[in-house]
Amino acid sequence: MPQKHKPASTSIYVTGNSESERAENLKACLVHASNRSGETWLRELDINQAVSSALNSMETSQPGEVTTLREQGLEDELNKLRIYHDRIGTAAGLQSLVIETKRDDHVLHVVTHDVDALVDSSVGVGHVDALVTDGGVTVHTASQKIALLSGRPVEGARKRVVTTLADSIHPRAEGENTYQHTGGRPPLGFEAKDGRLVPADDYDRVCTILQQVRDSGTSKREAASMLGCVRATVLNALDRPEMYNLR
Repeated sequence: MPQKHKPASTSIYVTGNSESERAENLKACLVHASNRSGETWLRELDINQAVSSALNSMETSQPGEVTTLREQGLEDELNKLRIYHDRIGTAAGLQSLVIETKRDDHVLHVVTHDVDALVDSSVGVGHVDALVTDGGVTVHTASQKIALLSGRPVEGARKRVVTTLADSIHPRAEGENTYQHTGGRPPLGFEAKDGRLVPADDYDRVCTILQQVRDSGTSKREAASMLGCVRATVLNALDRPEMYNLR
């Protein structure tokens, strides 16, 4: 029997290009939290109903506002999970996550769908480092199935792992369609040249297959097989529609 009647020690962070993608990412995070960060009470919920309920609250609130998911019949802080979210172009949810995690000694785990959600052009891996060092939490990623243990700074080999998984791409300037390469594996369909990311020979094919995924004509798993990569790489690419001219 799962342990009940305890405060949830996990926070969730979700992003996505669309409501359906945020729903998919949220579901992955909740399943991961139930298996990897001790929130076994989540297994007793109807997962699709839980996602629908939490998503409805997320979609009607602003990034930075916290959505909660709790086990029915319990009150106060018992089995009450905090969910932070952002949409394309916002970071208020991520900032709230970092600030509140630093303040709350009870939170021991942060689960997100992809490490790329925690890495941005302004601070790089700074948010991840703040969570595991200042926040004292273990950061889990549902898609890559990795855990960055608390108390260990994100530097050296750990930093290289994070930036590689996140593809480490940042626009050169607003309105430009070229990107700086700051290290790690180039993203799908690109190659590194003179410190920049430039389209590779298969770029047009990559764009075509990604658009098929966006149009629901091809699954992410099928796209990964066609492109010779893992599903997480396809998800990373779909998170950057402007790089692939996706509609």
